[in-house]
Amino acid sequence: MKKYIPLRKFGPIRRSVLRNWLLLTGRKRVGYNDTYNKYECAWQTKHQTDDRSKFHYSVFCSMGDWNTNLTDLLEDNRLDQCYFSNEDHKAALFRFYTRIFLVCSEIYTDFQDLISTFEKGELLTKKEFYEASPISRARMNEIYIPEGFEKFFQYINNLNKHKLYNLHMCNHHVDYFFVDSFMLQPETEIIKLENIYEFFPRNGHSLIDKHPTHIEVPQLSLVVELVSSLYHLVSKLFENEPDKYEKFRIIFRKAVE
Repeated sequence: MKKYIPLRKFGPIRRSVLRNWLLLTGRKRVGYNDTYNKYECAWQTKHQTDDRSKFHYSVFCSMGDWNTNLTDLLEDNRLDQCYFSNEDHKAALFRFYTRIFLVCSEIYTDFQDLISTFEKGELLTKKEFYEASPISRARMNEIYIPEGFEKFFQYINNLNKHKLYNLHMCNHHVDYFFVDSFMLQPETEIIKLENIYEFFPRNGHSLIDKHPTHIEVPQLSLVVELVSSLYHLVSKLFENEPDKYEKFRIIFRKAVE
């Protein structure tokens, strides 16, 4: 008896993820851009002790503008009619997911560095950022699972970003298995978030002698909702530790004429 393969289209998933992204971050799409009053604009003014008309804090608006890249990508409906069961469609969908993952990875890193700067109360050097990253990631993992962000960075860095000695070393026409497809997982050797270190060691670029047949692609909703959760985490840090917040925002302050 043949196994049932659901004919699931990508469109409903994309629309659901976009809707939740805007809802959870309080963003609103206005023309070609986002407004972001819930977090970035609130951080600009909510905790201020000085006259809000005198100073501007660049980090908040800059993050708000840059993170709109995610909305731009999620608004793209060109692949809505693609099926996860179609081989040609899967390749196009993997490229779409890759673009989302790359942007989310940059946002994860921004929040990681923000937390490190917040804790230190001053600008950090590259070396100091590197040394502080394990502590900041531990804070980030509070909204996910232990070592969750470490595995995400390892996954994205090796499969979506730095590929020459990583994905390109083992990609002999590797197939894709999307968790979003609701299809049965192939019973073959698969690269997953959970086993990423088995294929790409934590401390090194050499690929272990394995021959994967598939890459498991995480749910789009998980990757994007982690960004929304990081917004909430940082907002709570600002509220709970106002003295640290005061030192943090002054780093990015400029007098407004």
